[in-house]
Amino acid sequence: MQRNSLWLPRIVFGSLSLVTFGLGSWQVKRYWWKKNLFEERETKLHSPKIVLPGRVMKENEHHVAEASGSFQHEKECLIGPRPAPSYVPMHMLQWGGSVGYNVVTPFLRQNGEEPILVNRGWIPQRLATHKSRAKDDFYGNVTIEGIVSSGERPGLYTPDNEPESGSWLWLDAIAISDSLGFKQPAYVLNLLSPVPPSGWPWPHKLEAFKDFTIMPSTHLLYVGTWYGLCITFAVLTWIKFGPQRIRARFS
Repeated sequence: MQRNSLWLPRIVFGSLSLVTFGLGSWQVKRYWWKKNLFEERETKLHSPKIVLPGRVMKENEHHVAEASGSFQHEKECLIGPRPAPSYVPMHMLQWGGSVGYNVVTPFLRQNGEEPILVNRGWIPQRLATHKSRAKDDFYGNVTIEGIVSSGERPGLYTPDNEPESGSWLWLDAIAISDSLGFKQPAYVLNLLSPVPPSGWPWPHKLEAFKDFTIMPSTHLLYVGTWYGLCITFAVLTWIKFGPQRIRARFS
């Protein structure tokens, strides 16, 4: 009877070891997947600059690209509110505050090519109206350089955008294009240069596009955590039930 009563805790403790081993092995796969993804993105970001084609395609994503045309400032959209990126200097935040918006402006390209959306960077709330920064902006034909991306993905608890009221909490390129009456551009150009004399909107930094929500090094920490728990549970199972199992064989 006593021997039979030990089977359930053995199964429970043994299962914990198996589950944590499985989670550790899964994180090993995630680490290599993320590492390869990181290296692929880094290679694209440092590849030779491309001239943005007439139709932006998936293979253009994460490349530095150049386009010529003019901004449609009257149709700009504000994405946020959101905190300032880490690369905005402190003295600029002291002037404008640390909460603001990303400015997304339609860009009419030369030669009649499809318009694209340009994520021009971050501004503080006090500059939310274009009028407050209009004198330092770019008008007429201009050549811009930026990084191609597919926009943003909402977080698990991020509220929905409200296109009808012009409220955009995250950059949904398809929905914004639809609201402006454009053909669907699947990708956005995140501006690197030129920068207005005032510095606003504060442009993106190339290095920031190497970051993932979970970096490869974090997956390694998870690997160590899960395998460590696996070993711990295995040792505890042996200490608690191993000797009794051995004695039971000879009884």
